[in-house]
Amino acid sequence: VERMTERIGERLAERVGERVGERVGERLVEGVGERLAERSAERMVERGAELALQRAGQGAARHIVGRTIGESLRMTEHAAMHALKALRVLVPFVGMLFVIHLAEHDRHRFIEEWKAKRSVSCGLFAIALLGDVTDVLAHVCVICAGLVHIDHGFLHAVENYGMGFAVMACLSVVAGEIMSTKSQRRELKAKTKAVAKFVALAHTSP
Repeated sequence: VERMTERIGERLAERVGERVGERVGERLVEGVGERLAERSAERMVERGAELALQRAGQGAARHIVGRTIGESLRMTEHAAMHALKALRVLVPFVGMLFVIHLAEHDRHRFIEEWKAKRSVSCGLFAIALLGDVTDVLAHVCVICAGLVHIDHGFLHAVENYGMGFAVMACLSVVAGEIMSTKSQRRELKAKTKAVAKFVALAHTSP
């Protein structure tokens, strides 16, 4: 009876120990698994948040760069348009000053030929002066077109007329200088003949 009681006690102790060990092991495994799952979940949430912030930052950076480039191009375009508008006024203004200088020179030549009584060359320089004045007026019209709106067809016609009168003035100046040179040669020959005749008469007189 005692041996049976001991055997039963040992068996019960073994079973209780096994059951306790199993329960403790299960608890430990469950605890470790739970902690690992929690840590993994936390890391996944943190990583997802980091990726979301990184993507948001990249998107914001791209938007800032795109906006900056767009505004820079817009400002450059605005400056270029203003520069073109300034050139539309500046270039014909410089051309007008040059034509005014030519007109002043033609006016002096007209006065010289008028005083020398060279009618042909005087008339040619008068035509050149008229062409210069008309060309100056055409330049004034082009300058105004750069500041205010003027009909494109009218402006094109004015530019064509101005160019035509400029060509006419140039040809008139060339012809006037040629005729003036010929007239001066004739005058010089006439003076030379008069002086030679005077000298001859002086030698032949007693």
